Amino acid sequence: MKCWGGSGWLGIGDVDGGHSFKTALPMQTVGLESGVVQIVSSGRGTSCALTTTGTVKCWGEGSYGALPADPNRSTSFATTPLIIEGLGTVKQLAAGLMHLCALRTDGTMKCWGYDTNGQLGDQPANITVNLFRSTPVDVIGVSDIVAISAGSKHTCAAPATGGVLCWGGPPGTGRTVAGNQLQPMFVGGL
Repeated sequence: MKCWGGSGWLGIGDVDGGHSFKTALPMQTVGLESGVVQIVSSGRGTSCALTTTGTVKCWGEGSYGALPADPNRSTSFATTPLIIEGLGTVKQLAAGLMHLCALRTDGTMKCWGYDTNGQLGDQPANITVNLFRSTPVDVIGVSDIVAISAGSKHTCAAPATGGVLCWGGPPGTGRTVAGNQLQPMFVGGL
């Protein structure tokens, strides 16, 4: 895997001490010389790679829980890929604006990052302002999933039995039930 642009988002390490290095030339991302099967990027500058072994590695902006908490990092920024622990074996990734989700080989899902709209799928009731999870959490009420997608403030999943489940998003948008009951629900009319 190779990336180009601003140094902090390339996964090549901090080459200048201030993340100001920029390049139009593709550069090798550390630890991802081979075996990458999928790449996603959130709208806030977090990039993740899924490897052939089912491991997920992420780097870049780590605010709002997009990267694991690490007492050895002075900021929420990682200039080289970090392994996201607690996912098990993953077969697909999805990235929203400030949250990420993983579809596991057993058909279940885990999500992490910003969760003010219930987009992580772990909020059965009231939502707390500025809630985020730096450790992946189980999505409640989904199983036997074959594909996933994430938007700005919502997440969707396709079960093997058909249809599409979605959760998160501002109440009243049609993507979720009214109020703060942001549990996965089937999208009608498909």
